[in-house]
Amino acid sequence: MDTKRKRFTAEEKVKLLRLHLVEKEPVSDICDQYGFNPNVFYHWQKQFFENGTAAFEQAHRGRKDGQVKRKVQDSWAEPDIRDEVIDYVRYWSEKTEIKATQMIQWIEITRSKYYNWRSRLVAMLK
Repeated sequence: MDTKRKRFTAEEKVKLLRLHLVEKEPVSDICDQYGFNPNVFYHWQKQFFENGTAAFEQAHRGRKDGQVKRKVQDSWAEPDIRDEVIDYVRYWSEKTEIKATQMIQWIEITRSKYYNWRSRLVAMLK
């Protein structure tokens, strides 16, 4: 019996989470197919949802926890923060096939704010 544990990359973990969250595959089937315990899957899922804002925080090292989130929720946000939010939602929405509107809700900003920011970025890039 092989007792060596497989290490999954971040991309592999997202792929496996997507199988369940988007394609509605049962967790037990995914775990059986890839050879790991369902508790591991649920731990990844918890990490994924709890650490979604980490992409913003990495770009702003040295800021206190929650400061970036407050900046995102403010009525006015710096253009670089707005762009990071748009890039983050776009990237993870494509990777996981989770709708952007769901991610926007998790980030706790209004849809209108997000889509206003996105239209500004598109206009600026033209």
